[in-house]
Amino acid sequence: IKNKLLEYLSFHKFKLSIPNLCDYVHDEIFSSVGIETGKTINVVEYHHSFLDSMAQYKLLMPDWSDDLTQQINPVLPAGERLHILVMHDESVFYANDGQRAFWAPIGKQSLRSKSAGGSIMQQNNSLLFEQQIPTEACCIIHLGNNRDGYWTISDVAQQLKNKAISIFEAMHPGCVAVFAFDNSSNHAAFANNALVVSQMNFKSEMNYPDGTPKEMYQVLEEREPDFVNQKSLLEKIVEEAGHKIIFYSKFHCELNYIESYWGAVKVNTCANCDYSFKSLKNIVPMALDSVSLIQIRKFSRRSLHYMSAYRLGLSVKQAAFAVKKYKSHRRIPNNILEDLNIE
Repeated sequence: IKNKLLEYLSFHKFKLSIPNLCDYVHDEIFSSVGIETGKTINVVEYHHSFLDSMAQYKLLMPDWSDDLTQQINPVLPAGERLHILVMHDESVFYANDGQRAFWAPIGKQSLRSKSAGGSIMQQNNSLLFEQQIPTEACCIIHLGNNRDGYWTISDVAQQLKNKAISIFEAMHPGCVAVFAFDNSSNHAAFANNALVVSQMNFKSEMNYPDGTPKEMYQVLEEREPDFVNQKSLLEKIVEEAGHKIIFYSKFHCELNYIESYWGAVKVNTCANCDYSFKSLKNIVPMALDSVSLIQIRKFSRRSLHYMSAYRLGLSVKQAAFAVKKYKSHRRIPNNILEDLNIE
């Protein structure tokens, strides 16, 4: 993306206009960036595919009453099991991430460190229908080479395989988990023994039965379906356990309600920040518990409203207007197009 933008700016530096730049970003960049799963899928196409998949899953998932206190299970078709959405995400909290504005005597200014300070990363698995998620399903690490290190795909896989799935099955026996992940390169990583072209040795020698040398590109052409259908490490773990997995659309954080949860948590940590790593270790767990289940369900309903708006063909700005107008409704009504004067 960076190289494309630099090339465009360099070529049009004497006749650059904001409208033309926006059109270029929309037409050339957003429509050409591939999903980071080793497959060149158009971002817009994947966005629509994601919305369709979530609509199908929603028919098999519980809902809640208007006051967001009572769980309402759907009438399931024969042979189907109840599906439960399980959110997964990570967020980093910094010791020096305090409030940006504060009161101070005239002529005096508080001196603050320019560095972000020590950091803590919280990995969460979130369920809308549970007040308390077992602490084993979550993970807090103190980032840094001299602390707990850094969170990698192997850590995600171990947490998912050894803890999250088994905890879900104990809490919801007989149900199917739909694990939802951000569409990041870390979550899309392959297993060490997966078929990945970039990890292959192209200098290896192979021959046909008659002794004729066989080039590596010929092997790749013969085995192309195996490479195309190669699944990521997380996909393999979840599907082998009998559950389902889905990755969110790129560039649409409003569809993932856990992002709103992180925002609410960070409001709390910033308000109680005293610029020390020792205090941060105490503040983060309390801030995580400060957001009520009702508030989390409100975040979820807002994300579902965005999905409904996009399915109706609304743009980002139109969807934001519709979500705000119908925030107390269970869904965006179909007549929203008339309110927006869209034919």
